[in-house]
Amino acid sequence: EHAKEAQEHDALDFEYEPLSDEQIQERLSKLTEAEKQQYGYILHNHDIAGQIFIASDILAERSKYGVCVVVKDKNLTLDVAKGIVRTASRNYKSFTGKAAKISGSDLKAEKIPGFFKQLHNGALIITDAGSIMHDSAKALANAMNVNAKYTMVLLTGSDKSIRDMLNREWRLDKLFDMSVDTENIGGDDSLVAYGREYAREQEYSIDNLGILALHTRIEELQTFEHKPTPEDVKKIVDEAIEHSSKKGIGHLVEVISRKRYDDEDMIILREKDFLIDNR
Repeated sequence: EHAKEAQEHDALDFEYEPLSDEQIQERLSKLTEAEKQQYGYILHNHDIAGQIFIASDILAERSKYGVCVVVKDKNLTLDVAKGIVRTASRNYKSFTGKAAKISGSDLKAEKIPGFFKQLHNGALIITDAGSIMHDSAKALANAMNVNAKYTMVLLTGSDKSIRDMLNREWRLDKLFDMSVDTENIGGDDSLVAYGREYAREQEYSIDNLGILALHTRIEELQTFEHKPTPEDVKKIVDEAIEHSSKKGIGHLVEVISRKRYDDEDMIILREKDFLIDNR
């Protein structure tokens, strides 16, 4: 019986494709200031931004499916989850603004129908979702199959804890196909992505050797006492922009030959602009 029921839920009733860089850029430009503040610097990672937009689209479609939000930092997890609800609600006019959060360990099976009734056209965010008990998982899946088109449901927690729980609870596993995975945000790659996007906002691009130099600068800031932050990266890029603006023979030659600009007419930051000797 379980196998038959699981098979019936195998296929999603919609399909989603990864967004192109152009689509992501367009969606980013349409975010409100409140949404940008809610998400913070993670939007500068285009892969994660694309996942966020797909997740918000899924919730806005009012299907029975929920979304997993995976990060290491619990505070960041909640900010991302709230941001997704905010973004999705713009495309769902009946959204009441009601939202509640509860930890997986506190989610009791007998209370779940009442939550969905109270949160009609609202959102339910379940933190530490890996701790959801079996009876609660079964009740949640049943409620989502009946009512989730009127209630956004998001699971948050670490990737391993959520995966372990969903592997145990096949009913929920079939309802949470989409994940926004920001677990590795804050690493060098994410900070470099932030630097590139910050430079673009100032109408500068960074060439390949410049990216390698930016990586190096970020690594040099890593100590036992200090972990590089987006603010550190912002300062590095500002310094590179300042250096690239210095007038000289090389600067004049680049302007005349148009080597100073890329195909989008943005000023190119090069390796020499990031070198420590030039600070």
